[in-house]
Amino acid sequence: MNLTSGVANEFTPAGIWTPREIDLIELDSVRWDDGTYEGRPQFPHLDALIESNSGGRLQLRRIVDALRAVLANRGGGLDLLASATAAIDRLPEAESDQLKAASLAMQSTKATVRADIVRFAENRSTPADDAVREWLTSLLNRYEARLVRLSPP
Repeated sequence: MNLTSGVANEFTPAGIWTPREIDLIELDSVRWDDGTYEGRPQFPHLDALIESNSGGRLQLRRIVDALRAVLANRGGGLDLLASATAAIDRLPEAESDQLKAASLAMQSTKATVRADIVRFAENRSTPADDAVREWLTSLLNRYEARLVRLSPP
């Protein structure tokens, strides 16, 4: 749910809701970082999916940023491909305070992008500058679209 501050009017986009001020927030349950609960969760079976999606989105944001930075450089060909590989390799595998499913999703997402780059490099003997830039741009577009699909509106 997208929340705004201020009163809704004719310029407020559809699907946006502005709540009235509240004095009390009531939590039915809390999940601690060790996986235990206080209270009774409504949907505990979704925890692993939510964690995984969270880790995947975080890593995808980092991947998209890294690819944008690589494509902003003037180089091309094997240098550009090497820069992309190095940028992805520098991304963290996981965060120290993450739950297990989020960490695994981050590792998996990074490994997938790394494998895409390796596969492209191995399928070309000497990739032309334009071909590498074009392929990296399409890779960036693909991962941006995936990030949009996984991110709430």
